[in-house]
Amino acid sequence: MVIKSNKKASKPKRENLYHLLYTTSRDAIMILEPPTWNFTAGNPAAIQMFGAKSEKEFISIGPGDASPKKQPNGKSSETEAKKMIGKALKEGSAFFEWTHQKINGENFPATVLLTKVTSPEGQFIQATVRDITKEKKAEKEIINIQKEYQTMFDSVPAWIFYKDKKNRFIKVNESFCKAMGKTKVELEGKSLSNFYSKKQAAAFLKDDLEVIKSAKPKRNIVERMESPHGKLWVQTDKIPYKDENNNIIGVIGFTIDITAQKLSEERLTSSKSMLQRIIDLIPSKIFWKDKNLFYLGCNKSFAKIAGKKSPEELIGKDDFDQVWGEKETRNYRADDKSVIDSGKEKLNIEEPQTNASGKLTWIKTSKVPLTDERGEIIGVLGIFDDITEKKKKDEELLKNMEGLKKINKLMVDRELKMIQLKEEITKLKEKST
Repeated sequence: MVIKSNKKASKPKRENLYHLLYTTSRDAIMILEPPTWNFTAGNPAAIQMFGAKSEKEFISIGPGDASPKKQPNGKSSETEAKKMIGKALKEGSAFFEWTHQKINGENFPATVLLTKVTSPEGQFIQATVRDITKEKKAEKEIINIQKEYQTMFDSVPAWIFYKDKKNRFIKVNESFCKAMGKTKVELEGKSLSNFYSKKQAAAFLKDDLEVIKSAKPKRNIVERMESPHGKLWVQTDKIPYKDENNNIIGVIGFTIDITAQKLSEERLTSSKSMLQRIIDLIPSKIFWKDKNLFYLGCNKSFAKIAGKKSPEELIGKDDFDQVWGEKETRNYRADDKSVIDSGKEKLNIEEPQTNASGKLTWIKTSKVPLTDERGEIIGVLGIFDDITEKKKKDEELLKNMEGLKKINKLMVDRELKMIQLKEEITKLKEKST
């Protein structure tokens, strides 16, 4: 059973409340009184903060002993302290950062609030001091992290930029500045229209708005752009730029200069085109396949006998897609695989083949391993010629040779018979005489 008291809880006296707040405060509180403005009192937090053993020891050191001779800005602590006290007396308070010193000589950063207090006994100043060593350490770490980030941000070779929804640069790195031939001051806060033609700026903004509206990245944007260094080919990735509330406020772009790569590709394409034209002029049929026996390319002569209008139609296909028969296909593939697996060439293989019109022909083929720049086998290269006419001529020649042999034999036989006849006539003449 709970017994309730009829007596009301008595409120603490105001003086007792103030004393309680003074003694239990985690901030150091000290009193400075005129005319010397030395410490005349300090709460337990102040005694602990400055490393004193007692309040008596604390007030014996004086404000001058509680600070180094100079503040971090190089100015005299004594002069600056008088200035802050004067400000508090004039304006009622003064808040500032200060470097204090413990009794053992150790310095520490703090914030100080000086408050003018007027009482019946006169004016005095209450100083509230808070040790901000941890805050300063955290602040320093943040600054170091920011410096490291900025160093990395500026050392990345890619052009990095942050833009808002109005096509204005918010932040750019050094690589972007070099590419634009401008400083960060000249770029940040400016619109793309300040540096590009209306058409080019509109094209860039179009990509930005797609990213902003879809909230999805847009990657591998390859485009031509004007720059202080001339026309460049660039490749850009753009991602949504979000604020702390996850709202999209713009885009972040990563751009790399691919001009050299593009020129190399163009030269390679030109070289390939020239090589293809040269190969197309060769009357022999030429093809090349990968290790899986799919066609990588051929010349026009080969495409024609394969029943294709151009070499491009054959690329990616295999022999089963062509006009020749299944038996021939298997034989060709077996030869191709043998060359790839063994790494040895096969030369002057004569074999029959059915062409696109279904007519039986004879071909002579040579196949060699196809290698890359490292010498590794990546497929097979084949060159062959239609030797049907040659075969016919050889067969006719062989027939003619056989006929000549028969004629020659008849001639020899006739000569032999003539000789025998002459011998018999001679014998008859001898007998008659």
